[in-house]
Amino acid sequence: MTMSITLSNANGFGGAVIGREILKIQPSSAIEIRIHTGENSEEKLWEAAVNKALKVSRFGRIALLHDRRRTDIVGWMTHKKWNESLYKKSNHRGEEAAIVKAYTCQCLTELAEEGFGGCVEFSRMARRELRTLKNHGIDTVVLAHAILCEQRTLKTLRHIAGNQLQVISLTDCIPEEIIKTAKSAQQEITVQGAEDDWSRKRIQKLLKQKMCLDQFIR
Repeated sequence: MTMSITLSNANGFGGAVIGREILKIQPSSAIEIRIHTGENSEEKLWEAAVNKALKVSRFGRIALLHDRRRTDIVGWMTHKKWNESLYKKSNHRGEEAAIVKAYTCQCLTELAEEGFGGCVEFSRMARRELRTLKNHGIDTVVLAHAILCEQRTLKTLRHIAGNQLQVISLTDCIPEEIIKTAKSAQQEITVQGAEDDWSRKRIQKLLKQKMCLDQFIR
């Protein structure tokens, strides 16, 4: 039995970030990074993350940060698959009904993909992006691009967000069926994208685990 998560080519190394979370739960899980074209299953993660944001949002103003190459997330948002009833107005400044909007953060995602999620330049860009969200009245941010949920990158974003913005990571919202399967079955993380030596090294670093070249399907 194999559980797979298929991420789009625009998500770069996001599959390794999700794989890292699975390894935390079950270190003996077999993670296979496979260059593959298939159905996108990120919608489950987006839905779970937005639902969590609706539960914790103080004012009902939620932003989804994503890469501008992810045109599919805009289409997904039009269907509103999340549970709007999870938001409860608890503040007189809050919205009567939650508002969920998508915001692009191209510079942040590209820096994170290159491994610069903890550098000074990333911090500067993140302050500018998050300040813009604060000025728009946003109180909860969903990191809809998995690479932004990488451990060091996520720590930087949450530090800059402070108490004014709540940051929801996709790694906090991995479906329960995947967590259960991680304890009893092999895990398969499929990632679409270019296969090269640099990509292998980047994936190895994200997973914090040595991977042999023959583990990759060519």
